[in-house]
Amino acid sequence: MKSPNTTHDNLKYAQKDLFKYLVEQVSLYVPDSPRKTFYKLYLEFEFNNYVIRKESGIGCKVLDRRVWSYESFEKAEKSFNKRIHQKTRPDRKSSRKYIEIKAES
Repeated sequence: MKSPNTTHDNLKYAQKDLFKYLVEQVSLYVPDSPRKTFYKLYLEFEFNNYVIRKESGIGCKVLDRRVWSYESFEKAEKSFNKRIHQKTRPDRKSSRKYIEIKAES
């Protein structure tokens, strides 16, 4: 993830949408899952708050959506990174071991 200062500086110059825009997103999946389990996180700026949106499910079907709101970028980024770490830890107790899908530039 980018450093807070770099990312935050870029936010103040965003002109696409003054009320809501995507800061960062991560897509995770379980490679050995017969049902193609996935987990997506979005860090967004929305109406003077930072919002983390989570979608998870199987195949192409979203089974769970959740939203967390933060007043500062630092708190939102910390929570965003923590959620990614929780899902991708090799020593995770759950049998679902997620890996990140890297987007090609």
